[in-house]
Order: sequence, then C-alpha cells, then structure tokens
Amino acid sequence: MDKPSYLMYDSFHPDHTKHSTIYSQTLQYSRLCSDTAERNHHLKTLKADFINRGYNPIIVDQYIHAATRIPRSHLLQYKQKPEINQIPLVVTFNPQLKTPRKIARDLQGALHKDERLKSTFPDPPLPAFRLPT
Repeated sequence: MDKPSYLMYDSFHPDHTKHSTIYSQTLQYSRLCSDTAERNHHLKTLKADFINRGYNPIIVDQYIHAATRIPRSHLLQYKQKPEINQIPLVVTFNPQLKTPRKIARDLQGALHKDERLKSTFPDPPLPAFRLPT
C-alpha cells in the first residue's frame, strides 16, 4: 500500500490549505472506519505524519479534534451540492499576491457600473490558482 504524502508545512501553500488537509483527512478516516478504536489508531499515525512534515502538534490536535466532533452518521449522509455559476478568476500562485478573492470583491463595483458586465458578472469571480511555470 502506498504511503500518503502530505504537504510540508514550509511549502508555499496558504495556511488554510495546509490546515484543511489535516481536517479533511481526519474526516476521511472518520467516514472509512466504523470502529472508533481503529479510527483513533489511524489518527495517531496521521498526527505523526503531519508532525514529521513540520506541522505544529497543537494545530494538528486542534484540527483533528474539530473533525472528530462531527458524528460519523452525519458524515455518511449524502449532501446535495449547490450549483456554482461563478466565473473562475485564474491567477498564477504567488505568496506575495493579495488574495484574489479580495481583488475580485474590490473590483465588483466597477464591473456593476456597466450593465453588460453586470449581467455577465453578477457575483464576484471564483478565485483559482495555477502553478507557476
């Protein structure tokens, strides 16, 4: 079986991406393991994997604890996904870049001054990052 490879904490990914990885992996174990003892065993390994990759143990504990508070029965329920009609705003990732979401929100007023643009962009664009080349 392949060993998962998680992001190093010193990578250029935003903190929320690194933290959500801990949370989402914990949710995945909670969905997959019907036995709590088995799940906790896997979560110990998960915690060690993140700590070995430079994550702060307190932060790892915080996100694991938050995810384990959600009942497994709730995690197993099908959730209808909302339709997203936002146009993507694709930008090359740069750690110094002001968040694209804020840029899009700030420019929304200028777009709404023109009726054609207002109908094309009724909501702020959905930010998306591409890798630098």
